[in-house]
Amino acid sequence: MKIAVIDCGTNTFNLLIGTRDSRGQENLYIKKKQYVKMGEGGISHLYITEAAQKRCIDALTFFKKEIDKEGCDTIIAKGTSAFRNAKNGKQFASEIHQKLNINIEIIDGEQESEYIYWGIKNCFDIGLHPSLIVDIGGGSVEFIIANRERIFWKKSVEIGVQRLLDIFQKSDPIQAKEIDAIENYIEKELLELFDVSKQYNITNIIGVSGTFTTIGDILLFQETLETERKYRHFPINTEDFFKVYTILTSKRREERMNIPGMNKERVDMIIEGCVLAYFLIKKIGIQTIDISNYSLKEGVFHSYMKNNYEI
Repeated sequence: MKIAVIDCGTNTFNLLIGTRDSRGQENLYIKKKQYVKMGEGGISHLYITEAAQKRCIDALTFFKKEIDKEGCDTIIAKGTSAFRNAKNGKQFASEIHQKLNINIEIIDGEQESEYIYWGIKNCFDIGLHPSLIVDIGGGSVEFIIANRERIFWKKSVEIGVQRLLDIFQKSDPIQAKEIDAIENYIEKELLELFDVSKQYNITNIIGVSGTFTTIGDILLFQETLETERKYRHFPINTEDFFKVYTILTSKRREERMNIPGMNKERVDMIIEGCVLAYFLIKKIGIQTIDISNYSLKEGVFHSYMKNNYEI
C-alpha cells in the first residue's frame, strides 16, 4: 500500500508519501512542503481570506499531481487550527473536496497532539523520563508530556505564532516591551502547563516544526552542530539556543533574511516562536533540547498503517 498524508497546517501544508512492506517496515520516501500562510490577514477574525484560500488550493493542486504521479492508494488529509477555528473552515474544506477530491478531516487539538506524539515515537527513543514535546504552529501550540511508553498530559492552546504576531508585534526589530507583553500573555495562558511540568520534573524539551527546525538550521550553518545528525532528530544545548534568540530578536526583518540557515518563509513569525520557546525554557528550567524532524504527518501515517494493516 502506498499512502499519501497531507498535514494542512496554519502556516505550512506538508505532504508525506510512504509505504509499508510485508515485514511491517515503514518507508517514508517523499516529503514536500508548501508555505500557504493560511492565517495571514484573517486569523484574528476567525476567517480564511480569499488570498489564503488560493494559496491553499495551489499547494494542494501541486500535491495532487505528485500523489497521482506516484499512484497512491489512499490520501489522508488533516486540517488543524486554522480550519477548526475559522468560521468558514468547514465550508472551505468542502470546496477543496469538490475541486480536488481531497477530503480534509478537521481534527481537534487533542487528536493533533496524539498524532504528534506518535510521530516523535517513530523518530527516536524518547526515554523513560517524561519530556515536554512542543509543536509551535501558526494557529495553535501543542504541548505533550510523555515518555516512550505513554502520554501523561496533553493540551493544545491557541497561541500560535501568527496569532501572537497579529496581537503583539508592531515594531521591527521587536521592542523589549513587546516581548514582555508576549511573555505575560503566555504565562497567563499556560498556568496549567507550568504546574504539570513541575509535577513531572520536566527538564527536556522536544521541539517540533518550524521554529525549532529553523533554529537548528541556523546552528547547523554556524557549524555548532554536526550536519550528519540532522536527518531525524538532533540535540542542541540551551546556550546555543539563547545565542540564536539574541541574534534574531535584535535584528530587523531584512537582516534576519540574510542569516545563514534562515528559512525565508518563516522570517516574519520566527520572532514570536523564539520568544515562546525562550520563555518556556526559562520558566520551566529546561536543561536539554531535542529537535525532531518528525511530527504530525509521520504520526498520521504510522497510526493509519497500524490501525488498518497490522502485521
